[in-house]
Order: sequence, then C-alpha cells, then structure tokens
Amino acid sequence: MADMFSETTRVGFFSRLVESIKGVAIGFLLIVISAVVLFWGEGRAVHRAQALAEGKANVVSVDSKEVDSSNEGKLIHVSGNGASKDGLNDAKFGVEAPGALRLSRKVEMYQWKQREKTEKHNNLGGSEERTTTYTYEKVWSDEVIKSAGFKQSGHANPGEFPVGSQSWNAEDATLGAFTLNDVVLSQLPMDKTLTPPEAALETAGSLDFAKKKPIITQEKIYFGDPASPAIGDLRVAYSTLPAGPLSVVAKQGHGTFESYPAQTGEVLLAQAGTLSAEAMFKQAEEENANITWIIRGVGFVVIWIGFGMMLSPLVTVADVVPFIGSIVGAGAFLASLVCAIPVWMVTVAVAWVVYRPLIGALLLIVGIGIPIAFMISRKSQVKPTPT
Repeated sequence: MADMFSETTRVGFFSRLVESIKGVAIGFLLIVISAVVLFWGEGRAVHRAQALAEGKANVVSVDSKEVDSSNEGKLIHVSGNGASKDGLNDAKFGVEAPGALRLSRKVEMYQWKQREKTEKHNNLGGSEERTTTYTYEKVWSDEVIKSAGFKQSGHANPGEFPVGSQSWNAEDATLGAFTLNDVVLSQLPMDKTLTPPEAALETAGSLDFAKKKPIITQEKIYFGDPASPAIGDLRVAYSTLPAGPLSVVAKQGHGTFESYPAQTGEVLLAQAGTLSAEAMFKQAEEENANITWIIRGVGFVVIWIGFGMMLSPLVTVADVVPFIGSIVGAGAFLASLVCAIPVWMVTVAVAWVVYRPLIGALLLIVGIGIPIAFMISRKSQVKPTPT
C-alpha cells in the first residue's frame, strides 16, 4: 500500500508573472536546442542511409568455415554457428553458463520511490493554488533511488548496492573459423533467461552482505522473502546469449571482424539467427528510419512546448479573470501549435537543403508557405469598415 500526503501552496499573481517571464527565455532556449538536434538528426539519417547503401553495394557473402585472405579488408557477410568452448560464469554467485557467448547479471533492490502530481486552481485576481500530492511506492530498481531529497521523511533507501550488475563476453567465442570479438558481441542481445542452480545458494549465502538467507524463485536469487519483500532486499537475475546461429556484416580483419569505414559512417551489423545480407541491411534501414522519426517527433513536441512557454505571460495576465484565462490559454495552445509546425518544417527543410537539396527546397517552400497562407486568409476575413 503506497503512502501519500498532499500540501497546498498559494502563489501570487506577480510571482506567477515572474515565473512565466522566465519561461519565455527557457522556451526560446528549448526551440533553439531542438532545432539544432533536428538538424543533426537529419544529417545523421542521411549519412547512415548512404553508409548502408555503400555497404549493401559492396558486401560479399563468404563461407564461415574458412577465412579467405583474399577478402582481407573487404565488407563480408557471414552466417554460421556461434560457439564458445569455455563458456562463462559468475564466480561471485557460483552461476555457470556453459557454451554461452554472453552472460549478464542484473541486480535489483527493493526501494522507496517518490511520485508527485500537482493540480492547479486559478483564483480571481490572478493568484493560483497548487496542490501537490506525493505518493511513496515500494519498487524494484536496478539503480539507487536517492531518498535524501524526498519531501516526507520515513522513506529512507540504502545508499548503495552491496553488489552491482555486470556482464561478460566469452573470450574464445567463434563464428565458424572467425573469432568473435567484443565489437560484435556487444551488439547481440542477451534474451535467454538463465535460472540459477540450487548450488548457487551456498555461494550466495556466504557473501558478506547476505544478512538474509537467499532462495531461488521466479528464475531469480532473492535475498529476502519474495512474497513480502522489505526495503533493501535484493534479487539477482541472469540472462545469456547461448551458442547458436549468428549473422554478421563487417570488415574482415585478421580472422575477426571490424567496423567497415564507408564514406559517411561505419557499418557493422550483427544479429542472432541465419539471415541474408539483404535482410540484415533492410532491417538496419528500417531501424535508421525509426530513429529518425523518433528524433523528429520529439523535436516537434519540444518546439511546441517552447512556444507554449513563450506565450505563457499572456495566459498569466489573462488569468486575473479565470474564465478569460481559460479562453486565452486555449488560444495560446493552438497558436503555439501553428508556430511549431512551420518552424519544425523549415528546420528539417534547411537540413535537407544541405543534405538532400531537391526535397529540402520543396519542404522549405511548404514550411514558409503555411504561415503566409494563414496570414493571407486572416486578412481576407477582415471586412473593410464602411465610410
């Protein structure tokens, strides 16, 4: 059951006005930063697409059973069975993963987490009442949640983890006749859960921080009662990348793999399973497109927020009469949207003029045309006063 308490503060009109004026500077800064990130994001997308296109045109599929010296320095595609004779182990807990290519230990601690939610109520005259509700929940987290800044006492968390998360890569990993190095292994996900053996409990129980008897349940080692955990309890989970089919696109270098230096970036692709070079490049292209749209979407929202903050003084002044403030607030919301759209489009267009001139020019025309068309339509709606 979560703990909860609320506090209400009253903020005067002039204090709110000062806050909103400060918000103008912050909003402008957000717009500038977002524009820079958007410009960088478009360049990143184009360069990545060009690097992948260059790689796709030059890649050579080879047999994983032998390392052909004639392919030295070339971009190659290899599919085969990833293996490790030695496997991996976590000596601290006595957990072994025979034949595994990668092993990860994730440690989580049961801690307090503070959440806060503020509700605002405008008063006649421009003052505002703010009621902030603080909720305290117990959660599992793999990071230390600092409780020193919590609003309410009595929810203290331990200052540090007695043992941390860690991951390992097999030093003898191979893909057929090729050696698998950390550059490739680090790109491969560890998505197979490893259940710790019962023998690990003896080792875990002997650790200096083990004040509670460990047990294994839900494929994890628990230091405490998993049905009723207490603050400071730990749970340890393991995941692996087992031996099995792998596919790699990379530069061949001395029997192993390196990033391929394309003209606009580096190319190195690695995936679990047996995939063709074409399928791997297609997936990389889709990933590039997804990242680009995420950057664009976040950039647009930040610009929208920035314009909203720049218009906030008008809303604050109108809030002297709450009803009028609500109307002005709705207008400011739409106005910030109308301003954000062309700024976003022009920013992306300018980037494309640099990286993709033809498409960028068309987008720039549209971006500039929107506010011009809006102003013309508004002007045409204004009827002349009869004389």
